[in-house]
Amino acid sequence: MKRADSGLTLVELLVGLTICGIVMTSIVKMFTAMSAGYTTQNGAADLQQSVRAVADLMIQELRMAGFSAVSERGFGITEAEKTRIGFTVDWDNDGLVTSSHSGNDAVFQESDRVSYFFDQEKQSLQRRTGESTASVSTQTLLGGSGDHMKITGLEFSYYDGEGTETSVQDDIRSIGLLITAEIPVGRKGRVERTYEARITCRNLGS
Repeated sequence: MKRADSGLTLVELLVGLTICGIVMTSIVKMFTAMSAGYTTQNGAADLQQSVRAVADLMIQELRMAGFSAVSERGFGITEAEKTRIGFTVDWDNDGLVTSSHSGNDAVFQESDRVSYFFDQEKQSLQRRTGESTASVSTQTLLGGSGDHMKITGLEFSYYDGEGTETSVQDDIRSIGLLITAEIPVGRKGRVERTYEARITCRNLGS
């Protein structure tokens, strides 16, 4: 007479648990990899979008360097360093370098004096208006202690009308811009993105 089945043996149970453990481990690893990839892609996209927005602002203003609708002299590049640039634009079309437009609602820009620079200590990109005046104001465009995104490099290069790099301020006709930034993305560490552009200053040397 056959014995009635009495369930799984200990060996069968251990084999089943082992197989189940292997399957679960594979699923967890796959999920973790997918999650990390998603986080990395999202972080990189956010970083690229933020850097592009800041660069667009800089390019828009730098293209106007030296502009004056009344053709007065005295507007142009005021500082031309590797990690810092200063320039003036006659935003209110009065032919004067106006430190502050706070009393003129018709002018959107705060001042005819604008500068961009890299704060290495705070890993940030700064925009300053009204440099060396009582109306000076500084804004952090990207990076700094309150931002998870950090600027790791800001570099300007300067070119004359022939496209040759120059250190002579009066010869500058175009500006090279290089921004490098990074963002944390969990266990992957950090993702870095670089933005590069060449800006033609149509109002310089006119």
